[in-house]
Amino acid sequence: MSKSFNLIISGQPRCGKSTLVRLLKLNKNYLSVGLDAKFSELISQNYEDSKISTRDKINKIINKKIYSESKKKNPSSLAKELNLSVTKCREIIQSNKKISYENLLINILNLAKQINNRYGWIISDLRVEENFRLLKKIDKSLKIIFLFRCPVESITASLFWRDMKKKKNSFLIQIILRWKLSFYFSKYLKNKFPNDIDILIYNNIKNSNTKSLDFSKNLNLTKYFRYDTKKSYFNYC
Repeated sequence: MSKSFNLIISGQPRCGKSTLVRLLKLNKNYLSVGLDAKFSELISQNYEDSKISTRDKINKIINKKIYSESKKKNPSSLAKELNLSVTKCREIIQSNKKISYENLLINILNLAKQINNRYGWIISDLRVEENFRLLKKIDKSLKIIFLFRCPVESITASLFWRDMKKKKNSFLIQIILRWKLSFYFSKYLKNKFPNDIDILIYNNIKNSNTKSLDFSKNLNLTKYFRYDTKKSYFNYC
């Protein structure tokens, strides 16, 4: 299989998506982006911002402040992460008069990939199971890893993420249902796109390389991943 592909690592909150992307920065064949793509948010803005110029859309995408840590003290942006500016994206501006936000982001990531001379880009995101078919039409090389973690760990971590004191008891039910739905739809999509989607369990990545698809094996996950279930608080997973 070709080493040239783009990858989104998706799954439910607190399942290790961002951690895995950061670790894959050690793999110099691919450009790992340490921020969530937020495709769902971008897609929802298309109608609202239908009259905005491509240049303004690019500016909005790459300069939006994104917080990746729980205390929300140190915002970053795609411009900072990828060392890009609107001026560097001039080829995208010139070649596309009207283009959707999600298409623009994929173009921006492809540009950064070319500038850095990598086989592909890697980025994390939530809820990709909802938008995979649309994104696959834009980028035929797109692959997805749905990453799941022991539900006891991920759901408990979600309960104590950021503003736990403001959350009601019903939030626990919501995140359990979201976890189950995400797992169900990821398996459904894997049956539809068996060569483009891999499902990995965070707790077992160190032992999963032989069972993974070829594109996952190209990432050498077991080489860079250091998680040890025996040292986890929930070591029975």
